[in-house]
Parts: sequence; structure tokens; C-alpha cells
Amino acid sequence: MPDTSSQKQPCLFVDDIWLDIIRFLIPRQELSTLSLVCRWIRDLCKPTLFRAVRVNASHLLPWMDLDLFPPSSIWPYIQTFVISGMFLEPYDPAHLPHDLLEPVASLLLTSLTDMPRLQNVRVQHNWLYGIPLCIMQAILSVPQLKGLEITELLDREEPIPEGLRLAIPPLQRFHYINNKDYRVPPRKTPMETALLTSVVTQASASLRTLSISSEPAPPLDTFSQYQWPHLREFRVKGERTYSASATAISLFPGMHSLHTLVLELALPVGLGRQLLWPKATNVTAFPWPNLRTLLVTYPHPDDEIYSRLPATLCSLSLRCWPRHYIMRELPAEALEYVLKWHSPILTSSELLSIVRRGQSDHIVDLDIEYEQDEREEELLFFLPLAYPNLTKLTLHRYRLPEKGDIDIAVIGQALSPLNRLHTLRLYLNYALEPPALCTESIEEQIKLRALEGILRGDAEYLCRVLPDSLRFICLLRRHLQENRWLVYNSTVGPEGHRTIVEDRYSARRAGVDHS
Repeated sequence: MPDTSSQKQPCLFVDDIWLDIIRFLIPRQELSTLSLVCRWIRDLCKPTLFRAVRVNASHLLPWMDLDLFPPSSIWPYIQTFVISGMFLEPYDPAHLPHDLLEPVASLLLTSLTDMPRLQNVRVQHNWLYGIPLCIMQAILSVPQLKGLEITELLDREEPIPEGLRLAIPPLQRFHYINNKDYRVPPRKTPMETALLTSVVTQASASLRTLSISSEPAPPLDTFSQYQWPHLREFRVKGERTYSASATAISLFPGMHSLHTLVLELALPVGLGRQLLWPKATNVTAFPWPNLRTLLVTYPHPDDEIYSRLPATLCSLSLRCWPRHYIMRELPAEALEYVLKWHSPILTSSELLSIVRRGQSDHIVDLDIEYEQDEREEELLFFLPLAYPNLTKLTLHRYRLPEKGDIDIAVIGQALSPLNRLHTLRLYLNYALEPPALCTESIEEQIKLRALEGILRGDAEYLCRVLPDSLRFICLLRRHLQENRWLVYNSTVGPEGHRTIVEDRYSARRAGVDHS
């Protein structure tokens, strides 16, 4: 029999080349154009082109045109199914009757189950009425489901049976955090509580990534009752709900495989800073030996954990949530009677004590937030000694009302030894900054333009004095409750001198999200 391997190899080689071209075109959103060239290329494009599909929730309603639903011919390629929008008629403020939603749920369950490669379902932009219970039950009944992401609130009005427990598949990824606003009392709904309680109690053994809002979740004090053998990433955001006597090492002892721990928690009035590891404890070994990312809001300066950080840790955030500038600008009535939160930000002296105990050559990403005091310069000059290999530094600094602005030369001199620094993000709270709540007067516009001139001058100076490794200088400008990062790209000019170019399109590459 003749050897045909040499005849097959060129075809495989051509396919490999085209697959490289397809991967190159994905971020440029030009793949659909390429797929129109011929049937052979379209077949090559299909697994990538239809890997993720989006359906408008209103198109699932019984009287809508189901031709808008993805055809069965592309189901074999779908890995992520996105449901966007609201499950109600656009001009009807009332909920759909339950008997009309049941066929929708049945259609959804049948279709998703018949998608062999489906792993993830994402529900988004259901901002008004949330997700009906029968729809949620249908999604959770898909046997091959591995990941569920919900980016909006669940249904706030539908009556939920008391003590409802949802059947949860062996999920590996679960995300339910509402980033749109801060929750106000009662801060949770029965539907949310039922879903999050079911996930925590039934899927802890399979989860690898868990991101949840703290308010509707089971109390964090109860998480120690479950084992989390595969959990790599745990993020919790919202109001701190665990008791004042509880600590992170007592709350999450079963999460030995954690790589990322994010405790982005606001502090209710009456509760002190987060103490993850008290000195008076019997724990001797670090509970998360493979930890790479740690974010703690309102860190306690006496926390033992900062003396025990593992060599694996490469990202450390010690900050406020919400950011301190938001807490300072909110009306006192909103803080006292609605949110009932406070913001005990670290002073530069307190932060310095943490930094001295947590020095590391391995940390490359640092995010700190503090209020100035007499040891601020000592803190700034110590940062390169404590973290000499930083590639990204985010620094939010707040001046005392009676004090003047910081001299940008101090920052430049202090950070100049960081010869690997790639991205620098600063908020310096200049006195010229207009109040977040103010009128759009000519006077305020003049102040804003003057502030932008100062920030550009700061960027030009930092570009000259900081190492050549620096690529992005990002300076936060706040106005009318809006965040805008002024992103400057540090480049080499035609005469060989370093210069800056304002680059609005580099915000994502610089790691800024305007929040």
C-alpha cells in the first residue's frame, strides 16, 4: 500500500496556518468577514465564530420570533451562552404570567442541554425585574453546565417558597456580584439568598472560582463548615457580614488551594478594620500557601498576616471599598441612615508599619490607599526597598484639609529606584480639584482645566525622572462624581528624549477601568 502521509501533511499544515490567522483576527472582530470567503474557510471559522453567542431575553418570549434564537446547526460549537435583557414585554411594566414563562424555561432547558460543548451561561442586563425563578431553575438543570455568571440583580418581586433549595450541578465557576450600585436595606432578596445558599452548600466540593455579593450569601462565619478542595479564586464584595470576633483564618480554613483571595468589604458603623490573623491565635502555618493575589479593604495595621505572606504572593492590595474619595463625598445622611458605613482609612504611618513587615521581592503589583501624616515621605521612599520588583503601582493619597499638595518631585525621587516599573497609577487629591457634587459653572470649569494642566505637568516630570521601563502614567481626575483616568503613554521622541502622549485608547492596557 503506498504511503499517503506526505499527501496529508500539507493539508494539515494549511489548516494550522489558517487557524493562526483566525486567532489573529479574533480581537479585531474581522472573523465574520473572513468566514464569507468560502465554505471550507467558514467550516474552519465555525468553532471560533460561534464559541459564544448572545440572545436577547425578550426574543425567548412565546410570541416572539424564534428565528432569532441560534439555529441548531451551530449548537455543536457553542461553549458560552449569554442571555441579555429583560424577561418581559418591553412596554409592559408588569411581570409576565407564570404560565407564559414555563414554555420559555422548557425551551431554554431543551436547547441548552442539546449543546454538547456548552460549559458557561451568562445572564446580563436584566436590570429592571431580574431573572424569573423558572428560568433560573432551567439554567441550573443543564447537566453539562460548569460556569454560571450573573451580573445583575435577581428577581426582586416574585414570591419565593420559604426555604427554597435549588438543585445545583457540579459547578466549577460561579459569579454573582452586582457592580452597578451599593446595596441599600434590606440588601438582599429571598431569590438571591436561595441561590447563593444552594451554591455554597452543594457546590463547594467542585468550585474552582467563586465570586459573590456578601449580603445575600450565607454568613461568612458558616463557610468553615464546608470543604473547598479545588477552590482557586474566592472574591466577596459588599458589606462585611461576619462577626467582629471572626477572622479570615478561622472563616476559610478549608480553602488550602487558594490562589486569589479578595475581601472587598465595606465596614458597617461600629465595626473596626479587618483583622485576618490576630497575634493571639494558635494558627502557626499560613492557611493558603499558594496564594498569589490578596486584596483586603480597611486592613488592620497590627494584622499578623502581613508578617507571614508566602513567597508565591505577587499582587497585594491594601485599600478602601468604596474608595475613600466616594465615602468622603457622600452626604452624611446617606452614610448614617442609608448605607450605615464608615471609612477608617490607614494613615501613612500605619501603612508603613504594614509595609515594613510585608517586604517581598516577589510582589510585582501593589495597590495602596492612605491619608497623609508626618511619615508620608518615609513611606514613599521605603516602597522601592520593600518591593524592588514592582511592575505596577497604584497609589491613592489623601491630604489633610489643613495641609498643602504633595510635591510631585518627592514622588519622582522616591520611586526612581523601581527600574522594572511599567504602569504607575496615581490619585493625589489636589486642593484645586473641584468638589464631586458641584454645579457646571464657568469657575469650576476653569479649575478643572487648570487641574488637567497640573496633572499633565506631573506626567511629564515623572516621565523624565522615572526609569525607562515605565510605559503608562495614569492620573485620576474626578469631577461631578465621574472618574477619568488621564492615561499618558511614555515614549521616546524623535530626538531621543522621553516624552508623553495622552492616549485615551490605552486605558484597558494600562489596567484602568474609570471606576
